[in-house]
Amino acid sequence: MRARILVALTFVALAGGCVKEVTAVDVGRDHLCAIRAGTPYCWGRNDGDQVGDGSGYFQGQPTRVAALARVVDVRVGDGHSCALAADGDVYCWGRNFMGQSGGATREDVVVPTRVALDGRAAGIAAGAAASCAYMETGDLYCWGARPAGRHSGTPARVEGVEGVRDVAIETGRMCAVSGSGQVWCAVVGELNGAPTPIAELDDALAVAIGSAHACALRADGRVTCWGRNDYGQRGDAEQTEEKRMVDVPGIEDAVALSVGVNHSCAALTSGEVACWGSNSNGQLGRGDPPGDVGPPGVVRGLPLASAVSAGGDRSCAVTRDHALWCWGKSWEAQRADLSMPEDLLAPTRVQAFGEGDPRGLHKRR
Repeated sequence: MRARILVALTFVALAGGCVKEVTAVDVGRDHLCAIRAGTPYCWGRNDGDQVGDGSGYFQGQPTRVAALARVVDVRVGDGHSCALAADGDVYCWGRNFMGQSGGATREDVVVPTRVALDGRAAGIAAGAAASCAYMETGDLYCWGARPAGRHSGTPARVEGVEGVRDVAIETGRMCAVSGSGQVWCAVVGELNGAPTPIAELDDALAVAIGSAHACALRADGRVTCWGRNDYGQRGDAEQTEEKRMVDVPGIEDAVALSVGVNHSCAALTSGEVACWGSNSNGQLGRGDPPGDVGPPGVVRGLPLASAVSAGGDRSCAVTRDHALWCWGKSWEAQRADLSMPEDLLAPTRVQAFGEGDPRGLHKRR
């Protein structure tokens, strides 16, 4: 995990009224991206060009990725970003030291570049140093630090999983959901890291991976988590390193799922969002003092939501009226002459999307 560095990552821009037309958001450790009216906007740390504006400067407010339009999904890794276009093409940009942004070289990809996939993609994922896409055919391809293969910017098919309908990838691990609902997981970057099924999870709709835990959304609305639980991120009260699987108590009607480094969130059929685990920076969204570990509970003050994303130590949600709300950690990058703002302990509306500041706040090193 990256060391913490100081300066504001601003969730609330300074001008304009409430921005609507937001359809998706994905939150990473140091930057995040959202889709507004088919156009991706990114902001935060940009020293690997992961914001996609080609400047290399930190961007403190949503900045339009001008090279792309008609985008239906966006995913972010630790230092790169990927977008899925309506025509099934996949574009990536940012850090590329393992080939995670695609292409023949390991140089950072400054502007969004099409990934050489054979066919139309139906979904994408981005992790610390790898990216994946599952195709309309159900085939799964990964590039960068990929499962069962050497690091490469050329997408390679992941054998053994059929009819893939969801995929998640994070440091060292990849999990996918097959057409039957079976969850398969693999170690990333190992030659013998072929996916193996998790027997207890044969009715999953989606899967998400955090720093040392993972969760699956079940067909009946339950959320099952496994892995470390030292921050309560697995959902039960036993804060141990035991890897056992746990049905998250009180979560019985989830429709979407996301996990951060040490916390987890689910969107519910009611439109509420529930989060649990570490609250080191207010990422549980309940107004509680930072530092507490929280059991599953509803985010306070958030309008009815349709999607949620947890990443790093912050969380965001797209509401049913297509606005973007975020809460949690509110600082990034490095700038000694700026004061460190308070973390956002309750949901705060993102109020304006723009072109970004060409001067930025912090040039890449």
